[in-house]
This record gives sequence, structure tokens and C-alpha cells, in this order.
Amino acid sequence: MLSFLLKYLPGNIYVNGLMSSSSEITGYLVSGFIYRKIGAKLTYVLVLSFSTLGGLGMLYYESTTNFFSDNPD
Repeated sequence: MLSFLLKYLPGNIYVNGLMSSSSEITGYLVSGFIYRKIGAKLTYVLVLSFSTLGGLGMLYYESTTNFFSDNPD
């Protein structure tokens, strides 16, 4: 979903795309090692936990800075 929102993020769209792609590639490589090391069930729980923390962090950041809101009121 982030790739659809890249054009709305501040900064150079090409640098944003490069950083997004780099982080996805790194995530795919690391997830393979984690999957091999701890198994499918624990990997799923770990990834779900990271996603939840990331989502809550985004909500907190938005509520304190109004970064993504068009209308800060």
C-alpha cells in the first residue's frame, strides 16, 4: 500500500521509491532466514507483532503532528 502513497510523501519521489524498494528487498531476505530459523507459526506471530507496532506508531505520529492530514482542524 505504501507504494501507492509514495507520490504524496515529501521529498524526491525517486529517492522515496529507492528507499521503499531497498527496505522491501531487505525484508524479504531477512524473513527467509527468520522463517528457516524459528518456523512458520512463530514467524507469523513476529511479523504480525511488528506490523501492529508499526501501525500504532503511525497512528501516534499522525495524532501528534497531523503529518498526513489535509485539514489540521
